Amino acid sequence: MTKRREIRTIKTTSLVCLYPNDSEIYLHCGLVHDSMGLEKEAVEFCEKAVRLGLKEENLKDAFVCLGSTYRVLGNYYEKSLEVLTEVRKLFPDYRPV
Repeated sequence: MTKRREIRTIKTTSLVCLYPNDSEIYLHCGLVHDSMGLEKEAVEFCEKAVRLGLKEENLKDAFVCLGSTYRVLGNYYEKSLEVLTEVRKLFPDYRPV
């Protein structure tokens, strides 16, 4: 991992430590980790964000991130399909799905 990526990871993870009940920080941390290719960590953060509760727009993003990240991880195709099917039911007009 490059120094820049390490710093970015430390910063976002530090926010989670400072605000352990903030779902939006967990989501942001998950999205950052996903963009850096750290899919396993991204899943943990996004799942926690969903459990803590998110506003509708952020919930959509969390579900799309989870669905696509499960797919990338390989052994989670069923889980990916389950998440994307659920978000499709909840938000049928949400184009990214």
